Amino acid sequence: MTVHQSHIPGFVVPELLRSDLHERLVKVAKDRQATGEMCKLLREIDPKALDTVYGKDRLAIADAELGLPVGLAAQVIAKVFGTDHRDPDREIRKLLQRDAGVFNTPAVPGYADWSGIHIPAMRSAVACFCAAGLFDGADDDLLESAIERSKRTWMPGGRGLQALEELERNLRAKRAA
Repeated sequence: MTVHQSHIPGFVVPELLRSDLHERLVKVAKDRQATGEMCKLLREIDPKALDTVYGKDRLAIADAELGLPVGLAAQVIAKVFGTDHRDPDREIRKLLQRDAGVFNTPAVPGYADWSGIHIPAMRSAVACFCAAGLFDGADDDLLESAIERSKRTWMPGGRGLQALEELERNLRAKRAA
């Protein structure tokens, strides 16, 4: 639902849903799965969303406390560790993103490694939105990959088919008895 709501042009969050939607958007933003539109909606709900997701801007605080020129701490961190979003040190990446005032956003949410009862629905929603063209920043290969990954969750593999056949046999046996 979060993906859907955030990609509806002009969507206004009803007051009743604000806290629940805020909680969900923060979770996906912390897990780096929030799209640009999702982060935009999060900022509308919570103007201090960057603080909520990343914490206070510790690099700006360090500049002020140490009497450094504004932005120097971030420049040093970026020079030493780089600014690549795939930087393995997640804490440094978060510090730099907070300092820059931006969220880490994928073109298309990638729930391939997530697990849980709602994940297949999230994958299905992403695939539908891909097919509808709602993810502007994604290339065609990425969109196709998201759709294919989603299809695999709908279609059982070999074991899944065996389990379905066994379930069907058991149901028929119960009906015959």
